[in-house]
Amino acid sequence: CLVPPFTFCPGIGTPADPADRLPPGVATPLPGVAIFTFAGGGTPWIIATDQASSIVGWNFSMTGGFIEVFRKSRDGIVTLAAPMVLPDGYSVVGSAETRFDDTCESFVPTGGHVTFSGPNGIAIGDVATDFGIFAAAARTGDGRMIVPGTNAFEVLRGSTKLDQVGHPGQSIAPAAVSRSHIYVSTAGSMRSYDVNTLAQVGELSWFGGGQSGPAIGPTGQIYALASNVLFIWPGPGCSGPGCVVAPTTDGVLDRNR
Repeated sequence: CLVPPFTFCPGIGTPADPADRLPPGVATPLPGVAIFTFAGGGTPWIIATDQASSIVGWNFSMTGGFIEVFRKSRDGIVTLAAPMVLPDGYSVVGSAETRFDDTCESFVPTGGHVTFSGPNGIAIGDVATDFGIFAAAARTGDGRMIVPGTNAFEVLRGSTKLDQVGHPGQSIAPAAVSRSHIYVSTAGSMRSYDVNTLAQVGELSWFGGGQSGPAIGPTGQIYALASNVLFIWPGPGCSGPGCVVAPTTDGVLDRNR
């Protein structure tokens, strides 16, 4: 069954400032795949999501091929983000619950969940969010998870909520996490947060962001796209031939080239 595309409606729960809105009809990310092997070895696991309901895990070997081991499905009309697998074997998948809106003539997100499933077979309950999740989670150095949503990111340790940080612009992009900072691309701005305190430490206003996640280069540069323009920052502590722009007072997000 082909699911109609999930889109954003400018008039339904969206920011007042047009610069902070994703474009009408923007396509949500396609489903994703994660590959995982336990620390003790063994055949690899392949965990995949579809854009309708299911998280599926296969074991793989050269002799046996793909063998489905678990499948977990969500009820209702949902879209699932790409999975991320924790070191203890739990796959973490965000979702957006949706409803059909007659004004937009499309499905619009109303909330979300973070779902934990295999390969770890010990059940953990879902975590509800008040925003839709369209992108994969990321991990900090101390094991917390940064789960990006349409207008905020959730900070979890396992299934325990630690904090939630809101931002004015919409986003369907994954966050990038370094040892010291969290980088978030939204429709109207690129933002950086201290990874320990979660305080915002940098911001650059732009147009057309929030659709692809930032990336961190090998010497600390931060790369991000908005309106088909590639922005590059040196990043805190960046050194080497790639860091040709002098760091600013906070070291993050005030300058670009």
